[in-house]
Amino acid sequence: MTAYDYLLRGNEYHRLGGVTLDNPRKAVKWFERAIAADPNYGLAYAWRVCAASWLPDFDFDENMKYIQKAIELDENEAETHRIMGVMQRLNGDFKTAEYHFRRAIELNPSDAYIKARSAAFYTYKGEPTRALELIEAAVTNDPFLPVWCIEERGVALFALQRFEEAISALGAM
Repeated sequence: MTAYDYLLRGNEYHRLGGVTLDNPRKAVKWFERAIAADPNYGLAYAWRVCAASWLPDFDFDENMKYIQKAIELDENEAETHRIMGVMQRLNGDFKTAEYHFRRAIELNPSDAYIKARSAAFYTYKGEPTRALELIEAAVTNDPFLPVWCIEERGVALFALQRFEEAISALGAM
């Protein structure tokens, strides 16, 4: 329970975003406390990677080890697969990234955050129509998603060259 409490505290700071570096730094510290409290808590490793990605000194190789450890500890955790998908996209391995995004959605098909964050991948991959489908499904599940999720609608519309709609979507935030 201590590790879970630390994970929740870390997520409080992580969900505030990277407006200042203080938030992700505090989040990383809480996730590291969760790992220290329970070294077998895979989700803590995964969220540590996600929070650390906001920081200017983000070490890809070090964080790849954390996310691999998270997958080893719990291969059925949806957020872990989503975060691994992001890492694989950053690594340029779109095939493996797509596997992890799809797996995340399979594991938790009603999770609006996972769908919205997965939408970004599909725009990068050149499938903005798929991204829009995911965003619409995400907003249906949770109309109060954070702005960094909803902005993907505008990005996908821009990629589709639907510029007026993109401006409207991005301006509505």
